[in-house]
Amino acid sequence: LGDDMETTKNIIREIAAQEGISEEECRKEMEKVIFEARNNPDPKAQKKFDELFDGRLPTPEEFILKVSQLILEK
Repeated sequence: LGDDMETTKNIIREIAAQEGISEEECRKEMEKVIFEARNNPDPKAQKKFDELFDGRLPTPEEFILKVSQLILEK
């Protein structure tokens, strides 16, 4: 898991560089989007989010890791 978290931090670093923003700003933007996803008005979307993240708000790194795992499973 340690290597995976380092990989996600590198992803955030690369996104920030591509967008011309700081890593901190990139994380803040990702946190906003994750919060919005968690608070989706669709009950099915809320349920799925809660199942994926055990009813809590994940960090950007955790979110990237989980979504990457889901993509690789398909």
